[in-house]
Amino acid sequence: MGPKQNGEDAFSQPVFVCFEDSTYQNTSEQDTFTYEVRKDTLYLNKVDHDGHPRLNKFPIVKLTADSLVWLEGRKQEYTIRLSKVRAKNTIIPDTIRFASSTPNMYVEIDSSRNFRFHGGWHASLKGGFRGKISESQYKSIIDKIRNLPLDTLREYYEAPWTDDFTTSIAIYHKNKITRSAAYGHYQEPLELDVLFAKLFTVYTHVNLQPDSTLNDDYFFMNYNIMKELIPPPNIFLAPKIVPGKR
Repeated sequence: MGPKQNGEDAFSQPVFVCFEDSTYQNTSEQDTFTYEVRKDTLYLNKVDHDGHPRLNKFPIVKLTADSLVWLEGRKQEYTIRLSKVRAKNTIIPDTIRFASSTPNMYVEIDSSRNFRFHGGWHASLKGGFRGKISESQYKSIIDKIRNLPLDTLREYYEAPWTDDFTTSIAIYHKNKITRSAAYGHYQEPLELDVLFAKLFTVYTHVNLQPDSTLNDDYFFMNYNIMKELIPPPNIFLAPKIVPGKR
């Protein structure tokens, strides 16, 4: 994992990428693609907006157990450097809860790998569903949680613009709650971005069954989840930018 691009403009949004097993994902795309390394070339298998598959090829400059460097651009004028992220904590979650304002969706996963989901407006899957997440998918989420820099992780990050969306997570472990949220993509750590990107799409890897009880009331009332997930001022509203707040 590492920064794919990070402009000098204060309003630019960094993009991070994650390579895991045979899949590739970047935080600007709520989807997962496959990749393959053949000799000195990286192949990314993506799908265009019209649904057609597209194979991208990039020359590899360096590939080790800890880093990946490749060339990108029409004339291969950009050098992309990635480094491996190491575990920074040993959290064993009892429950993981995730929410997004747009697309409006909620995810809850317990330590027995029971998966609960509700999709609202702009979500590709709408309504309540439940299922069982696989061991490999659950391990992938746990690994990303253990990459979080807990010593410096803030409860709320906000971008200095409006008309964006908020993502939030609450992790329950040993009678504690570790939580963090980000409005837009701006100053949050890359490890949090990668975790959010995973939780956005994990439902696509679960055999889900409809469950009408997993509605707004379940996530708003039954477990008071929203109180634990909503950062100030509100997960559904653009934050008020206060000078000197940071």
